[in-house]
Amino acid sequence: MDNVFGGRSKVSTYKEYVFVKMLEDMPKHKLQEFLDILEDQGKALYKQKQEAEKYRAEDLSTIKAAGFEVDAYGNIKNYTSQMTALYNDLAAAQNAYNAQYADKAGSDAQEAALEAINKRQDNIDNIKDAIAQYDETKELIEDLDNQIRDVMYEIQDINYEI
Repeated sequence: MDNVFGGRSKVSTYKEYVFVKMLEDMPKHKLQEFLDILEDQGKALYKQKQEAEKYRAEDLSTIKAAGFEVDAYGNIKNYTSQMTALYNDLAAAQNAYNAQYADKAGSDAQEAALEAINKRQDNIDNIKDAIAQYDETKELIEDLDNQIRDVMYEIQDINYEI
């Protein structure tokens, strides 16, 4: 094991021992092919995964700032109650607007109340967009994990060809 890792190897499991032993017994040209595949595909996928995780973290902060809670698996726990509260707030603002300004037109207070309603609706739309993006990114990360796993299986197949 020392000739592959320069005397710095510490193997703690049998699986690691077998992996290191395979690397030692592999011809140099096959070892280079093995490492090329790992670098080309695995690292590119890993970099994509890191980018996706960065975007997911941004979406998550937006979602949490709106009062949503996320469990350890990344699932939103209180979606229904939070969205209901947001829509109830919007409906209350619309009802207040309708009751106060039903027969009046053009006042500054009316315009301000209408602007507040529009802001509430925009907030709901932005939260829905952030949640949709969060879910898409979560699925992308799962897909990238599967692709990384597939690359590792390809690497194992090369070992069997040797």
